[in-house]
Amino acid sequence: MSDVLPLAGAPAPAVQVGGKAARLMELHQLQLPVPDGFVLTVSAFERYCQFNDICLADGSLAPEEKQARILKGTFPEDLYAAIQQGLQQYEFHRYAVRSSSVAEDGEDHSMAGQFESYLNVTAHEVYARIRSCWASMLSQAVTAYVSQRSLSEHAPMGVIVQEQQHPDHAGVLFTMNPVTRDTDHLVIEWVEGLGDQLVNGEVTPARLLVSRLTRRVALPAGEERLGQALTQLVQLALQIEQHYQQPVDIEWCASGEYITLLQVRPITGMKEHDLVLWTNVNMVENFPSVVSPLTWSLVDSFYQYYSYHMLRMLGVKEAQLEQARAVYRHTTGIHAGRIYYQLSHWYEGAYMLPVGPMLKKLLDQFIGQYTPIQYEPTSASAPAGRKRSSWLRYTSLSLRSMRLWLTGARRVQEYEDAFYAQRAKWRGKGYDQQSLVQLLQTMDQVLHGFVKRYYDRPAIVDLFAAIFPGGLSLMIKKWVHTDEFRTDLAAVHVLQTDELRSMEPTRLIEEQARCLLRAPGLQKLLEQERYDELEQQLQGESSALFHRFLDQFGGRCYHDCTMVSPTFEERHDLYWSLVRKYQTVAPVSAAAPVSAAAAGRPQEEHEDQAARAIQQISRALSLPKRMLFRLMLRQAHKAIQMREKSRLIRSLLFGEMRQIALQIGSRLTECHHLAQPEDVFELRWDEIEALGYGKFQFPETIPSLVSLRKQAAMDNEQTEPPGFFMRARGRYVEKDVAQGLSESGMSSESSLIGVPVSGGRVTGTVRIILDPVQDQRLQPGDILVTKSTDPGWTPLFRLAGAIVLEKGGMLSHGAIVAREFGIPAITAVERATTVLTDGEQVCVNGDTGEIERQAWMEEASVS
Repeated sequence: MSDVLPLAGAPAPAVQVGGKAARLMELHQLQLPVPDGFVLTVSAFERYCQFNDICLADGSLAPEEKQARILKGTFPEDLYAAIQQGLQQYEFHRYAVRSSSVAEDGEDHSMAGQFESYLNVTAHEVYARIRSCWASMLSQAVTAYVSQRSLSEHAPMGVIVQEQQHPDHAGVLFTMNPVTRDTDHLVIEWVEGLGDQLVNGEVTPARLLVSRLTRRVALPAGEERLGQALTQLVQLALQIEQHYQQPVDIEWCASGEYITLLQVRPITGMKEHDLVLWTNVNMVENFPSVVSPLTWSLVDSFYQYYSYHMLRMLGVKEAQLEQARAVYRHTTGIHAGRIYYQLSHWYEGAYMLPVGPMLKKLLDQFIGQYTPIQYEPTSASAPAGRKRSSWLRYTSLSLRSMRLWLTGARRVQEYEDAFYAQRAKWRGKGYDQQSLVQLLQTMDQVLHGFVKRYYDRPAIVDLFAAIFPGGLSLMIKKWVHTDEFRTDLAAVHVLQTDELRSMEPTRLIEEQARCLLRAPGLQKLLEQERYDELEQQLQGESSALFHRFLDQFGGRCYHDCTMVSPTFEERHDLYWSLVRKYQTVAPVSAAAPVSAAAAGRPQEEHEDQAARAIQQISRALSLPKRMLFRLMLRQAHKAIQMREKSRLIRSLLFGEMRQIALQIGSRLTECHHLAQPEDVFELRWDEIEALGYGKFQFPETIPSLVSLRKQAAMDNEQTEPPGFFMRARGRYVEKDVAQGLSESGMSSESSLIGVPVSGGRVTGTVRIILDPVQDQRLQPGDILVTKSTDPGWTPLFRLAGAIVLEKGGMLSHGAIVAREFGIPAITAVERATTVLTDGEQVCVNGDTGEIERQAWMEEASVS
């Protein structure tokens, strides 16, 4: 190999040119904006040492003496000529001469800043600066670094000679926060002029966090050119991260709106032993804030059964499951009071099957989580039966999956029927009439009877929601490439489907609203909010509708999985308030038919949107691919329908456990263990059982324990932990980190942006609703802004003109129901509930994901 290689030539391995140069050569091959130049290889330095009789391994010479020999040496004639040829070829006005050690920019250590680099070097000075780079291998700083980390001494070095940039701004970008190890945001820091000020710590840099989902760069007015440059930088950074399959640290500079990449290195420590991946993407939809200890303990039990059933259904043998109990027993965890998926264990479970990599990809698509590292499963997750031929394992899995799919609808119906049948037995003579022991036994039947027996059903529907809607989305991204329409938006619209079980409560409320309009006496009581008298006078159809709603859906609440909100059975006024508001939403009238349109939006427009997207995608495909697309689409709709039905039962199940828990709380209050029944939610289920059966070691500590947990919940509510992050096992998100993330960002933006999940454009009044039980201000046509929604919020979608959510993705409940109602919806809008102001006017564009603030729009039009 030549001693001097062009950076734009064929990539060379790091052992030949050093880590920095190797990556720059790779970036050149990717046709990314990198300064041109050349690199002296490792062999060039070896020849230089031989020519000058320098032996780095000579223990008789001090490092300082070796450095002096390197600095005073002369270049072999042919090496000098090769460098001279490179300088003549490029003839830059100034050069940057940069070290490129083999020990630099590795995955385990970067050695950033340990070796010398020189800026604004003239052609005449290049030779001396090359010697100085080589000599820096023996500096005291490098020697101490190597010794501290037990690295090998005298790692070979290449030297880069490239064009010197004279930028307006320079800085660094991290695709993962190197301190908190979260990847929700890209971290950008920069200074004016050259970046050496940033490295040396001479000035305090400007700093910006950019959402990985929206990729939006928001800078103050007057910095539009820098904003364009940083927008380009973000796109390049994510492209590079995807190429290397791990988070990266990028040095960059900008001249006007143009970006130049100066260096790329992997963020170190990604292969740390026992590093755990955590995410609450998708989970946060059901548990948007701090959960109670009782809720957490029950949810953890649910997921243990869920994970066990999922692996068993797909063919993992009992013996292998027993060996990997930690995998399915710990698929969830908790940080800052919020429930998270322990993603590492989900991946381990996927890799226990012969199609592990594909299942991992579908899992990421299903929950909406991009994992910026290449996950490596442990040996414990080797597929069962590996000794058998691969085709047998694939065939077995395929047959199992096909059987599950063919029987899925029947199994979900069995799940629903069994719930209503078991609920009648649990209630028996009424929870308020059961003793403490009876209530404990009833809850045990719910957990270890019904859930253990039937929680394979949610696992089935989630599996196929990952395979079909997730697979359909991947199919569209891979097959459809056109400028005629937005494929990402079309992929969202085609998922619109009818006959969702979660829509039934809304239809019942609409029917009741119409029915009362035909009964003046009952309507008057409704308008006067005399709900008790109204219920006493109900008869005929209105009575049947009321009792049907309570029987089938009364066990739900607005935060249906948290168990802390009252259900419609507990608070009938929540039902009647919706009935009254529905009467003001066109086209609800005494004679109007039931409509799925919301806030006056035509149903025809809603249906055309989905049909148009299907036609656009179909036209872009060949006949065989079109047929496969149509087949996949039908199965995706079926999967979504089954999943929504399953989620409704889960909502009712949590509502039922709430009723049992409150009665247990009443019994424990009578025993003077609790100050009030609601305090039962501050105890875990195992603690409640121990207390009820006389096995709680120090019951006198319960009041202080309850008080401490309430205070901790309040403290953690003020924080906003990251959605995806990495920690060594046993370590939690630090409170100050979560607090810092919740306080970051700008509050004076003229517009916000998120992920569009339901198309359309609507202008309306912002109504920030965090708890619909306490805050019933939402009026027809208002823009509902909240953190996330679960199935209990569905009736509110009938009133909203548009939906803006801080959390959620394409397959979140909020997205699915918004598409069914035909109203614009945007998810992943960071800090929407704090940046937007209640009562202000905004325009929500569900096609682009933009939310324009009306006050700013008016100011712009005036100016």
